[in-house]
Amino acid sequence: MLEYMNIKGKTITADSLHCQKETCAKIIEKQGNYVLGLKENQKTLHDNIEFIF
Repeated sequence: MLEYMNIKGKTITADSLHCQKETCAKIIEKQGNYVLGLKENQKTLHDNIEFIF
C-alpha cells in the first residue's frame, strides 16, 4: 500500500506487526515519518529502545 500512497511529510502509525526494517525503509524512502508499536519479541530492538528512554 505504501508503494502507491503519497506520504511525504506525513506520519504513518501502525501496530507491532509492521515493525519491520523493510516497512521503515519504504516510509523513509518516500520521505514520511512513522510511529510503530514494538513488542518484546524483537529483543535487541526492544532493549535498545528501552535503554534510550
